[in-house]
Amino acid sequence: METGYFRNYSLGKYISNDKGKALQVSIVCIDGYRQGDESKKSFPTTYASLAQRLGAQISFGISPKVSFVVAETMGSKLCTLAAENNILVVLPKYLIEVSQQSKLLPLEPYVVRPFHGLLMCSTGLDWEDMGRIKEQVELLGGRFTSDLVRDQVTHLIARKPTGKKYEAALARDIRIVLPDWVEACAKAKRKFISF
Repeated sequence: METGYFRNYSLGKYISNDKGKALQVSIVCIDGYRQGDESKKSFPTTYASLAQRLGAQISFGISPKVSFVVAETMGSKLCTLAAENNILVVLPKYLIEVSQQSKLLPLEPYVVRPFHGLLMCSTGLDWEDMGRIKEQVELLGGRFTSDLVRDQVTHLIARKPTGKKYEAALARDIRIVLPDWVEACAKAKRKFISF
């Protein structure tokens, strides 16, 4: 676009491209952005463009030189690799606010927590275990519900492969995990163990 402004598709605001180069020494990965995507109209392309206008270099893979990854959730292979390599994953809002404030900001308030965007439900747990698991899910950025809500619950936490919720989760292709998986993720402070 030749207007001197950068269109942010997620917020519907225009951000001036005349801002300083706050990310000049940064190397950034954008989740979902691939080489050759420059002309596509998509959120990853929008964020990559903004990062470049702020002076960042774009990397198409994880390496020790990557400063941080930009992503909406922690669900991708790129984010898993980032977590395994102790590289922070931040929300796209970070790029927008760096642009608006024309200065480098701390990453921590924008970090995507491991269960960000996940809604979990449990079955077959006693009250004490359910309370502990609920607390761990919420500390990791997820939400917890007692009901297996259709098209909303992303994970069912089950100790045994039995019960109505278990059968419904199977029928709806909801991921079923053990309480041990949640506890391992909480201990490691990341969602990286396959299930």
